[in-house]
Amino acid sequence: MLALDLAPELETAFIEEYSSEKAPDDGRFYYKIRKYQGYRGESDPCLISLWLARLSAESAHKRACFNQLYRDPVLLEAFDSLIFDIPALEGGMRLSTMHKVIGMKSPEVRGTPFN
Repeated sequence: MLALDLAPELETAFIEEYSSEKAPDDGRFYYKIRKYQGYRGESDPCLISLWLARLSAESAHKRACFNQLYRDPVLLEAFDSLIFDIPALEGGMRLSTMHKVIGMKSPEVRGTPFN
């Protein structure tokens, strides 16, 4: 195998460009977008755009649900903690149902008492 000395940015771009032989799971979309938005790492506007475009191409509804989740800082923090701390949950995440989760306004997630 030929080893190449690539700049880290170029290597990441190369991996990102060709890693999608099969459509990624919704959790993978979420993880990659949040990662490149700077959550637990450096932000990269080009890769954010790339992953958002891929998500939009797969489903406009999923993209709208991601945007809705992104606008809710409490839920966003909760999902960030789950996905980044327990990577195995990526495969079970469904962006298409986020509108239902957000609509429930769950007190467990919001940290409000049950009254």
